[in-house]
Amino acid sequence: MPGFFESAAQLFADVGFEAATMQAIVDRSGSSIGALYNYFS
Repeated sequence: MPGFFESAAQLFADVGFEAATMQAIVDRSGSSIGALYNYFS
């Protein structure tokens, strides 16, 4: 399971920065939105 940074990088490459959402990053990482906001408030 990739982490948040890896998931974000893959998503930015696939859809671009402007189209990326926090939920999409979470979906790719296999984690939860709460965990993401816990680390990146």
